[in-house]
Amino acid sequence: MIHDPNVLQPWHIASYPRSGNHLVRALVEFASHRPTLGCPGSTRDTPIHSRDPNAKADVIAISDSKPIACKSHFLEQILRHSHDAHAGRFLLITRDPVAAISSHLARSVGKKLYVSDRALRILVERELNTYLSLLYAYRSQPEPQRAHIRFEDLIAVGAKSLAASNALLKALDPKTPDLTAPQLDQIRALAKDSQSSLKPRKTAARDRIRPIVSARLTEADVRQFLSTGLWD
Repeated sequence: MIHDPNVLQPWHIASYPRSGNHLVRALVEFASHRPTLGCPGSTRDTPIHSRDPNAKADVIAISDSKPIACKSHFLEQILRHSHDAHAGRFLLITRDPVAAISSHLARSVGKKLYVSDRALRILVERELNTYLSLLYAYRSQPEPQRAHIRFEDLIAVGAKSLAASNALLKALDPKTPDLTAPQLDQIRALAKDSQSSLKPRKTAARDRIRPIVSARLTEADVRQFLSTGLWD
């Protein structure tokens, strides 16, 4: 993951929902001492440093009010940030599409007592298009302007998550000091306010969705496309 440190444009921090965008924003704000913008039009999606968990823990300190990054989940948000915030550099966070799509979609379809298999397939198709649009947006960027991080690496147990977090921050600025394990624990604690467990009915919906997604797109497919630009 390499960026030209002379490029001053903010980053897009792009990810499909439920893929660690909140955690990455916390890491970026901590390292840069600059805020990140939330999704366009979402008044509740404020910078991480301004939220109650950081107000209580005082982990992130902001010394420059100019945003360092802009959050996007959808292609139209990327385009809006490009226009309104002049975001240029592109950081993509990926999570196994089976886990990400089933977790996100279950939160909406799980509200219903019954969703037909046909309706689920239609919903999954829509979400697959959303997921894939972010991959194509990433691949369209020049290599010096883009970076990629895996959600699974960020939340791994032990030294792997610390190494992945530090690699991410070095991509932001090669002069960034390495995080310590206690610092990473503090930052991860700030991101917990974006997490919520699935209730039993929604868990059942997620388990129905997973095989539909896995038949169409797997993590191995995503890795191959990001590295080569080709599908099997």
